[in-house]
Amino acid sequence: MTSNNSDSYLRRSMRIPVSHSGEVSDGKSVYSCLIQDMSRRGLRIVCSQPFAIGQVLNLVSRLSPQITLECKVKVQNAEEDFFGVEILEVSPQTAADYQRFVLGFYPGKPPAGE
Repeated sequence: MTSNNSDSYLRRSMRIPVSHSGEVSDGKSVYSCLIQDMSRRGLRIVCSQPFAIGQVLNLVSRLSPQITLECKVKVQNAEEDFFGVEILEVSPQTAADYQRFVLGFYPGKPPAGE
C-alpha cells in the first residue's frame, strides 16, 4: 500500500506544464479557461468561474492541430483561481490521442501529433 505522501509526489512529478486555452461548461453556461498543466489522468485549469469540489463539467480544448480534447471532468480540488480535475469520460480515440500527447513530453518519446 502506498502512503498519501508518495501518491502526492507521484502526481506532482508527472505533471506537464502547458498553456492551452479551452472552455468548460457546467451545463448552464460556458466559461473560457486555460489548461495550466496536465498528467495522464487529470488537468489543472485556470478559470475566473469558481467550481465546487465534486462538480462535473464538460471540457473542450485544442491541444494541437491534430488533437482536440473533449471530455467530462470532475473537480477534485479547487483554489481561488484554479482547480484540478480528473478525466471521467472521453471517447476511446480521444483518450488514445491524449495519452500520446502527454507521453510526448517525456524524454525519448515522439512529439505529440506524430
